Amino acid sequence: MGMCAGQSLDLAGITRAKTLQDVITIAQHKTADMFAAACAMGAVTAGKHELIQGFYDFGIALGILFQLRDDNLDETADADDLGKQVGKDREAGKATLWTIPETVAVDKIIQSAHSRCMTHYEKLQEHAPPILHHVIDFAMQRAR
Repeated sequence: MGMCAGQSLDLAGITRAKTLQDVITIAQHKTADMFAAACAMGAVTAGKHELIQGFYDFGIALGILFQLRDDNLDETADADDLGKQVGKDREAGKATLWTIPETVAVDKIIQSAHSRCMTHYEKLQEHAPPILHHVIDFAMQRAR
């Protein structure tokens, strides 16, 4: 499955997404695959072929964190801060942490995604540019 399939899953929305894992799968293939490709290409460009998988895995974790935080902002942010109508994803029938039937602790799920991202970063820290830590902070703390 790739980005096109992820976009297709996203467009299918809540008619197919019934669990947290469904939402994470959509996030991985609609958003995180792009982050992973960019991170892996950084390792390729730097000639660090032995680190490609590690940077790819970091990109997946970062993209999932970014998308889950985005889903949360779409439901909880102030419309002026967000720069768009709040609840727009739900109204469009998109699958998010807020639309699946199972009860989820959204903040805990996002914190867990942040922890996974930090774990991947720490494994790469010796080889990763310090700005990646700032990118993680941005993904976690952004208001738009």
